[in-house]
Amino acid sequence: MAASLAESGLQAEAAASDVSQHIDGRDVRMVAVPSSRATGYLGLLRAEFERYPAALVRGVGLKRVVVCGPLTVEGQTFLGTYDCDGGAIYYTAQDLRRNLHYARVVLHHEFYHFLTQKQTGDIYTDARWSAVNRPGFGYGEGGSAMQADFGCAELVTGTPGFLTRYATAGLEEDKAETFAHLMVDRDFVLRRAASDPVLAAKVTLLAQELAPYGGAGLWSGSN
Repeated sequence: MAASLAESGLQAEAAASDVSQHIDGRDVRMVAVPSSRATGYLGLLRAEFERYPAALVRGVGLKRVVVCGPLTVEGQTFLGTYDCDGGAIYYTAQDLRRNLHYARVVLHHEFYHFLTQKQTGDIYTDARWSAVNRPGFGYGEGGSAMQADFGCAELVTGTPGFLTRYATAGLEEDKAETFAHLMVDRDFVLRRAASDPVLAAKVTLLAQELAPYGGAGLWSGSN
C-alpha cells in the first residue's frame, strides 16, 4: 500500500546553503535552491514518493531526499545523484512549468538506481536483462557520456527494446529508464511492449525483481 512520507520514515528537504561532499570517492557539489522553486519541486517529490509502499522505501534504507539548485558530480552537471551509505538521494529542482513530465521521470529514475545499488551492490550488471536484448546489441559508454545530448531522454518508438536513446547508454540506464517510464508513462510503455517482445521481457523482469514490494502493482497503482 502506498504511504505518506512519514510512514516511510523519509525526510524531504531543500538545500538552504551550498554543499560540497565526497560520495563514493566522487566530488559532489550542490548549490542552494531558491524557496520559490523548492516549494513546487518538494510538492512533486512528495506526491511521487508517496506512490511507493512504505516497506519499499524503508527496505532499501532511503532516509532523505534533498532538493537543490545546480548539482555537479566530478564537475559534470547532473539532475540527480545518490548516496547509498548515507541513505540519501539529491535532485536538482527543475522548472516544473517547462519540465514537469521529465522531472517526474528523473525522480523515479534516480530512485531505481538507489534501490538497485542497495539490493545488489552493482547497478551495471544483470545477466538476465542483458540476455533479452537483440543479438549483437552493445550498450554505449554510460549515462555520463550522454549528459550533453539534450534529446536523448525523449520517448521514442523506433528503437526496439528501448524507450529512449538514453536507455541505450548502459544497462543501468536502460533499467532505470524502463522503470521510471512505467511509473510515469505506463500506458505508453505497455502499448509498446505489446508489440515489442524485448521491451515486454524487460517489463516482466522488473516486475519479478520488484515482486517483494508489489511488482507490477508499483506502476499499476494496485498496491
